[in-house]
Amino acid sequence: SGIDSLTLSFSLSLYSTKLYKTHFKFNTLINALPIFSEHSCNTVSFERIPSGHEYTLRETQAVPGYKLSNTAVSVGVHYDKVSWNREVMDNETFSNKRLDPVKVTLQGTKTMDDKTPEKGKFQFALYQGTLDDENKDLIVFNQQLGDNVSNDDNGDFWFPELSFDSVGTYHYEIREIGGTDASIIYDKNLYHITVDVTLNENNTGFATNVTYK
Repeated sequence: SGIDSLTLSFSLSLYSTKLYKTHFKFNTLINALPIFSEHSCNTVSFERIPSGHEYTLRETQAVPGYKLSNTAVSVGVHYDKVSWNREVMDNETFSNKRLDPVKVTLQGTKTMDDKTPEKGKFQFALYQGTLDDENKDLIVFNQQLGDNVSNDDNGDFWFPELSFDSVGTYHYEIREIGGTDASIIYDKNLYHITVDVTLNENNTGFATNVTYK
């Protein structure tokens, strides 16, 4: 036999963010009930749970950008009666911590007449792109990130590591800083970089794709 409806109420929490949607399911060696993906407030409901089995309640999908909760709760459904480990439910909420940030280093290489310039001969600046206040389709680069950097013995230069903790597309611009040597024509080109941050296939971490233009 089975009960018509089973409703479990328990604490759901996310660290420093609003609770949106999480996915839960009951697991048993015999049954795999459908994931219930909608809830209101702190209530998750599963309907028509078959009696005579022990189930495990686990979170199966977290809000994007958050780790799955490790909490697992045993639930028994026997002859239309429901029991679960109240000690676990009372002391260990289903909590989701943010995924660890992914880090990216932007870099470039400088040549002068197809040769490697001496160390420190040229300086470069990194700017972050933001949407224009009046035209939201336009990206402007008015905010410099950190100090200027210079080339090393091999002509290479790189900027301090960037950290990303949310999915999105981020835009940057590299500029060569004009110097005072009148014998050099400094590069006035603006080099744009796009960093696409996504979730990996298992939603367990961030992945990045960096494009230089």
